[in-house]
Amino acid sequence: MALADIQRTLTQILTSPEIRERLRAEAESLTDAKGPRQEAIHAVMTIPPHQLGRYAKALVNKRCRAVGKCLPATLRMLGTDRFRERFRVHAEETWPTGPARHRDDAIAFAEKLRRAPGPDCPDGVVDIAAYESAALRARDPSRRIVAVLARYAPEDLISASTTGQRAADLIRRPTVVVWIRLWKGGPSRVFRFSTPQSRPIPSESATRLM
Repeated sequence: MALADIQRTLTQILTSPEIRERLRAEAESLTDAKGPRQEAIHAVMTIPPHQLGRYAKALVNKRCRAVGKCLPATLRMLGTDRFRERFRVHAEETWPTGPARHRDDAIAFAEKLRRAPGPDCPDGVVDIAAYESAALRARDPSRRIVAVLARYAPEDLISASTTGQRAADLIRRPTVVVWIRLWKGGPSRVFRFSTPQSRPIPSESATRLM
């Protein structure tokens, strides 16, 4: 098994209480287990539960801080407490690995906010999360086109996130943002198209296009 697979398995154990409980119940069967994955799991499961829980919480908090740096406007608009709580649920279900894991973690978290916003995640938060996620994807030199459609102009949302203004008080300006890279590995350019007038738009309109 590749090192990345072992890392992913250990991350799952450390961030998911349900997986830890299930593996703890199976710990006896891992005592004489062979192979790097089984040995790694057994080694982790020999750590006292209260110590493992504290380490797991610290790991999730570290991931949360890294994702907050990738999605700064989303963090400000959602609020630290709500951001942390929503991320805790996300962390139990998603375990990115590799050198771009923080970026991938942020993109996956933003996608979950878009797909299941909930009452604590209004349209403005969904839009800014979709925009910041698209901007992160656009940094990938292998991507040539990334686009996002939002109900509010991203610059209005970013400004509101720094001043504390509610997104609900902003004028809706449906906006399409497109990042284009003429060749893989080349520089990207960003284009924005906003409507000057506000008009009602269904909640599902903040959608990643590509």
